[in-house]
Amino acid sequence: MAGYNPTSTTADPHLARVQRQVDDVRGVMVDNIQLAVKRGEQMDKLVDKTDELSSSAGEFRGRARDLRRTMWWNSFKFKMLMVGLVIVLAIVIFLIACYSGGRNCTKKSGGGGGGDSPVPSPSPSPSPSPLP
Repeated sequence: MAGYNPTSTTADPHLARVQRQVDDVRGVMVDNIQLAVKRGEQMDKLVDKTDELSSSAGEFRGRARDLRRTMWWNSFKFKMLMVGLVIVLAIVIFLIACYSGGRNCTKKSGGGGGGDSPVPSPSPSPSPSPLP
């Protein structure tokens, strides 16, 4: 019996056909293995990118939280400034209204030289009459 020689052309045609099929299957398997290795490399790259994106998302979340707090404080300070300005404006308007034209809102009007005169009590109001 002769040894196995895949390049021999004198072999049985059935054997040559089987050899071609084996070579075809081997080529397909090599291609599949290469594709699997390539997919594995792509998966490794994808995992690396996912880890990087997760890290970036954590950093973004922290910076967004800090920015939100800063903006809240700025808004709070602005609101307090506005409240303060309204109070100062109300006091200025009161003082202008009170002391304009020679009036003095803090002086008691009434006679007697400012002694210790008793303050009169208010008189009771009449009770309402029932309707007929």
